[in-house]
Amino acid sequence: MRVIERCIDDAAYSVWATLTLLDKGANVCLGGGQSHVGAIVLALPRESLLDNGSISCTTSVINVLGHKDDLVALPVAEKLCRELDMPVTVTAGIHIDKATAADIERLQKNVLYLAQLLCNDLRDIWPAGK
Repeated sequence: MRVIERCIDDAAYSVWATLTLLDKGANVCLGGGQSHVGAIVLALPRESLLDNGSISCTTSVINVLGHKDDLVALPVAEKLCRELDMPVTVTAGIHIDKATAADIERLQKNVLYLAQLLCNDLRDIWPAGK
């Protein structure tokens, strides 16, 4: 088991992630602002329907009533699932009071960058070809 922690420092739009890499899967806790459990996403790898040998995902989402945390959790789960070719769960809770569409867009951008940093870290520790 390995643990990777990353943070994007951007004032009210700061986000953090703790990724636990297991033998046969990964779990990510994603937070920011007033962190909480707002959504849980499970991404399972499968061969792409494009039949080109690439990895795609089958993804399930559970949202806490009234929360939109799946907007950040789903792309992270799917990106890491494709990168690792194994199941990934993401538990996410990012809160900004009275968030506007622009606020959500900025958080999404920061979370996607955070996911890319995690993928870069994983390439350093996860053997090619798994």
